[in-house]
Amino acid sequence: MTQWLSGKLCLALIIFASANAIAAEQTVSIAFVGDIMLAEQPGKAIARGIDPFAPFASVLNSADIRVGNLECVIA
Repeated sequence: MTQWLSGKLCLALIIFASANAIAAEQTVSIAFVGDIMLAEQPGKAIARGIDPFAPFASVLNSADIRVGNLECVIA
């Protein structure tokens, strides 16, 4: 529950900061992605120096804010 709340608060702060930074513009674009799994095939590709996100780079780069749900442990 605490992680969920801190994630929501962090997202709200990012949106607020971004909205203030681009106040001259009328829109903010947000790209949401879910269930990013870096184990198995994506992990093997990364180990070989291949970027598994390259096919989606133009979509992600076109958004002002990018939010993803990482489905693995970072430790």
